[in-house]
Amino acid sequence: MFDKNIDRDVEFVRLQSNVSFSGSSDEEGGCRKKGGKYTVFNEKTDMANPRFMVGMEFKTHKVLRDAIKEHSIKMGKKIKFKKCDRQKVKAVCQTGCPCEIYGSYVPSDALFRVKKYKSVHECSRSFHVPWVRALNPGTTIKMKVKLNESGQFAKFKRLSICWVELKKGFLQDCRPIIGLDGCHLKGPQGGILLTVVAIDANNCIYPFTYVVVEKEKFKTWNWFLELLIKDLNI
Repeated sequence: MFDKNIDRDVEFVRLQSNVSFSGSSDEEGGCRKKGGKYTVFNEKTDMANPRFMVGMEFKTHKVLRDAIKEHSIKMGKKIKFKKCDRQKVKAVCQTGCPCEIYGSYVPSDALFRVKKYKSVHECSRSFHVPWVRALNPGTTIKMKVKLNESGQFAKFKRLSICWVELKKGFLQDCRPIIGLDGCHLKGPQGGILLTVVAIDANNCIYPFTYVVVEKEKFKTWNWFLELLIKDLNI
């Protein structure tokens, strides 16, 4: 998929491969204290961008597991769990990457504490397209990226998703008329969200496919509409 969607005429901006966070450690069994106390993970405020360190405490194994999952999504890494039960949680990155985190239950405090954390990633960013397709067979997903000359690193550029069940709903139950619209994404990464909507039997708006692009221009709209024509066989 990447080979067909590479802008070779655009200079590639290299992504940093060795990613680490301040305050992390790979010491086995140790801990770090803040103000004489262990650092406690706040599920309400810290889950948006989880950061770990040896000695950090989590209320339950579920909170620790969810934080690791969220970190995996934010960093674009293929982190998987080697152990995950009510006594131990261990997660590692993909083969060849040294990043791992291990936490265990502390009976005296009735919580989970990080005992080992290696923060450095030596792998490239992962895009989870195969995972989405496996869970939604028939869904069309197209991604456009830029690669460097070695092909080892990728920079996200565009993403198009046409969900199979929503497409079926449009073809079977909606009027054969579509509308196109776009809006700015108010986030740190920016970009434009382009959508295709229809009208269902209740006269309600029925969105069924969308793309995220870098800018709203002829080139991006043309890319989106060409994919739409293929999806709808028109």
